[in-house]
Amino acid sequence: MPITVDPELQAYIDPLTPDEHDALERSLLTEGCRDALVLWGDVLVDGHNRYGICQKHGLPFQTVQNPNFQSIEDVHLWMIDQHLGRRSVSDFQRGVLALRKREILTERRARFLAATPSPQDLPAEDEALPVPAPAAAAHAAVPEPKPLRSREDIAKAARLSSSQVVMIEKIQKQAAPELVQALKAGSISLNAAAVVASLPADEQKVAALAGKNELKLEYDSARTRNAAEAFEARSGNCLSLVIMTAALAKHLGLPVRYQSVYIDSAWTRSGNLYFSSGHVNLALEKRRAEFRFGVDTDQPWTVDFLPPEDIRGQRTRVINEATVIAMYMNNRAAEALARGQLDDAYAWAREAIRQSPAFLSAYNTLAVTYLRHGNAPMELNTAEELLRD
Repeated sequence: MPITVDPELQAYIDPLTPDEHDALERSLLTEGCRDALVLWGDVLVDGHNRYGICQKHGLPFQTVQNPNFQSIEDVHLWMIDQHLGRRSVSDFQRGVLALRKREILTERRARFLAATPSPQDLPAEDEALPVPAPAAAAHAAVPEPKPLRSREDIAKAARLSSSQVVMIEKIQKQAAPELVQALKAGSISLNAAAVVASLPADEQKVAALAGKNELKLEYDSARTRNAAEAFEARSGNCLSLVIMTAALAKHLGLPVRYQSVYIDSAWTRSGNLYFSSGHVNLALEKRRAEFRFGVDTDQPWTVDFLPPEDIRGQRTRVINEATVIAMYMNNRAAEALARGQLDDAYAWAREAIRQSPAFLSAYNTLAVTYLRHGNAPMELNTAEELLRD
């Protein structure tokens, strides 16, 4: 039987990357085409890549008809569900597919409501539409999918968080084609693409061309860097990431919220000095301009070195910028102290206290600096000040 390749169906799902296509070709040449190609009549629904490779190399293959397809919408919904369950599909692709599924089900429901004049015959809002009588008789085992009414429903279907769905919606509405292509190619992250999508189109293109290497920051606990230093070195600790991201966000007009994360302190030793390290991150709030595009973010975007699964559920407290500046200066004081540069440590610690008198860690650093310098009276006075606070 001849097989028809519908270009629209073939393009309905994003194509494989060259590496993925090469891997599939090697697998088919080694093991053969084990999975049957799915047809709707003579139209190829699933297996376009396998079909092309088999045709190229003269490999045998099997086909199977799906009797549940009654319309092109049924075909699209089946294709979406198949790809939502595949691990190789990216977060962005899964989100786009789930949003397509919502559109199909919403349009189908609207047609059903328009053709159903009696209110008492309508199903509840959260119930699936009934299958038409002929189809129900022939295929009673295939229920109509339930509508994806809420953002949570879409997130569950796509195995994403609600905030990721918000980002994908924003990218679909505002992103330049070059930015979308960079996201699909993996050269820019979903979070970064959502932030860049707020920029004018020309600036989006520049960011897309720059790719992930322009935005990547490697973890380095050896030194606390300021924004310019962290961007230049492409490395820093969690405080460096917060400082650099805040500078970039302010340039873009995004409101910033600094957060201290409640985690167990990590202790390190340098000679006979012990250092306690906490953790901070950053939340980017939505800006007023986003309401013009119909984007409503339930939650701010959290920027953190730790992966989302590691920080999910952890408690945070909001800190002000003066505290962040004091943290930076206190870190520099501690680093100078570890190097034996007592004058530098004193200067950094004193300035940290001046920036944020309520930041008690700086008093402790100053007291240790006095102690290392042999100034016991000043060390005692500082310690007493710390205890009084």
